[in-house]
Amino acid sequence: MKHKNELGQTSVPAGSWRKFHKVTPLADAGSFWLALIAGGFYIATQWIEDAFNNIGLYIELITPFRLAVGIGILLGVTLIFLGVGTIMWRYKSYAIVPSGIHYRNGVFIKQYQHVRWDRIQSVEIEQKLFARIFGFGAVKIDAAGFNEDPVVLGLLRRDECERLRQEILAGLADARAGKDITVREELQASVVAPADEHHVYQLSTKRLIGSTVLTGHAWFAFAGLILAAVWQFVFDSGFSIGFLLAILSSVVNSIQYVSKSYGTTLFVAETGLKSRRGLTKLVTRSLPPTRIHAVSIKQPLLWRRFDWWQIRVTIAGESISDAVENGNMFVPCASKEEVMRILATIFPTLGTDNDTLLMHELLYRRGENRHVRTPPKRARWINPIAATVGGYFANVDVFAIRRGRFWRQVQLIFQDHTQSVAISQGPLQRMLGLSSLNIHLLAGPCDGVVKNFALADMRQLLREENQLTKQARAIEVSENIDEWKARLGLTAPTQEPTRGE
Repeated sequence: MKHKNELGQTSVPAGSWRKFHKVTPLADAGSFWLALIAGGFYIATQWIEDAFNNIGLYIELITPFRLAVGIGILLGVTLIFLGVGTIMWRYKSYAIVPSGIHYRNGVFIKQYQHVRWDRIQSVEIEQKLFARIFGFGAVKIDAAGFNEDPVVLGLLRRDECERLRQEILAGLADARAGKDITVREELQASVVAPADEHHVYQLSTKRLIGSTVLTGHAWFAFAGLILAAVWQFVFDSGFSIGFLLAILSSVVNSIQYVSKSYGTTLFVAETGLKSRRGLTKLVTRSLPPTRIHAVSIKQPLLWRRFDWWQIRVTIAGESISDAVENGNMFVPCASKEEVMRILATIFPTLGTDNDTLLMHELLYRRGENRHVRTPPKRARWINPIAATVGGYFANVDVFAIRRGRFWRQVQLIFQDHTQSVAISQGPLQRMLGLSSLNIHLLAGPCDGVVKNFALADMRQLLREENQLTKQARAIEVSENIDEWKARLGLTAPTQEPTRGE
């Protein structure tokens, strides 16, 4: 800790430290009240049934004096929290300097965080429910490394959050371009003008509710409630607590899904793909295209009639907490046309003379197609339902995997982000002369497994895939940020991007 404190003192000029908004201590006191209310509600639910029979006794116990004493105690504790929060606020500050982003906090127990410019992965604006109501928020900075804790800078006013985010993104762009990083000692309104944003996708509330109702969690809860009612009517007895908790868990999961996905909007901006989502907590996030390594497109069975699809992405540098919280969700529910439009912002090309036909084969077809190869007939002994749907396509740009008859899934993997390739073979596969190919990549929604093909075919594919990934890395099939902006018309290209340059 001493080393970190010395680092802050030597790396940050004294006048470069910035303070958070003065409402921060009040927000800490508000958090105390929310915790108190939640705890009181939990306790009340434990004895409310017994207390109902003795409600008159409890009313008699509430006298004006006791009520005043209780309110006085709560106000006193609130003032203590407010005072402690004010002291902590005086010791809480951050700095944006050429060496990176610095954050310090704590009176007796010191906390210090430093993120170098070359370690920044994403910059988000978060607004929890009450902060959103009163126009406040925080800037969240994710650093490279799966176990790195993000740096959260807040509370700040909403417009200050946006200016700070733009300032950090401008410094990040300078760092990636090899330029000297110039930062401002004060956060002024003219720090950085907001980048032009082009709307790509927006999730309507009607589609969000409809798609949530047609998911497994919602149907399990609905069927469970009907079964519980029938059981109660026929046998005059209730279900076990465990079953009711399972139903409640499904309801809670559906509510959380709606809350996190509400109002999902996707833009393209000069800093990358920008998304905004959330009901109780609004999150604004910029995702550079270079961080997307693979894309998973899924369609639950009950979505098929509406031709809806869900998109998840494998992201480089994603922290464990973020991966668990959002499940790598990119687009909760989109039509086929929206899926194609979104994929065009991620992949420069799929490497065929007809990418639309390739995507049609991956999303809707089964069996052998023009582009997609499928397993031999003996694979049906292992997977009789979905063997004819499974398949793959490989070229120097992408490796595509198709699977699932009832729950269709398509995986699109950038070839230059493939880490390694291996063949695996289980006992049943060995008996039938089959095997699976494993494309190893970063942890995420794409597992990269091609199942139940002939062993000789997988050995040939292994050799081809090693050559394709080597070639893909040599010519750099993934776009850098400048090539991406030029392709989408966000900036005027100085020259036509050429692979391998």
